[in-house]
Amino acid sequence: MPLLLEYCGLNLRSATIVIGCFALFYSGYHVIKYSTMIAVLNGIENDDTDLPRHDIPNLLKVLYMGISVAGAMIICSMLLLFGVWKKLPSLIFMWIPASVVYLLLDLAVIIYCVVTYTDLSSIALYIGISCFWYALHIYFIMVVALYLKYLTGRLLPGAGYHSLTSDA
Repeated sequence: MPLLLEYCGLNLRSATIVIGCFALFYSGYHVIKYSTMIAVLNGIENDDTDLPRHDIPNLLKVLYMGISVAGAMIICSMLLLFGVWKKLPSLIFMWIPASVVYLLLDLAVIIYCVVTYTDLSSIALYIGISCFWYALHIYFIMVVALYLKYLTGRLLPGAGYHSLTSDA
């Protein structure tokens, strides 16, 4: 994949823009999804239905935490797009683990909702689709990290980069 990115003419700045845009879109999608789930769960909690309501407050806490993490991911993605990573290289150290924790949190919410609110026949489909998208997201994170390593010799952006392929 790094060779494909190089063939397409992607440099360090372009790779940062691509991963920042991808993370911005992904986090925005999850803010909308979590907001919708919170609205639906609040409606279920207030209505007289036969759906299990005893764990809804706990699930709402997890969803609020998910929105907070997604908001932090949007802020980190905007900082990446604005080029703040040049002044704060530790931003990459915060962004990648936050992304992985966020994916695990989202997967836990989906598994809980699927097990609690749907029949067992559709659980495998939801979990399979979710795992595919999370694996794809982690793959893109690793591709950009490896591309930065290939391009600069270091995993983090910052001063003092040298090209591994240049002749000195």
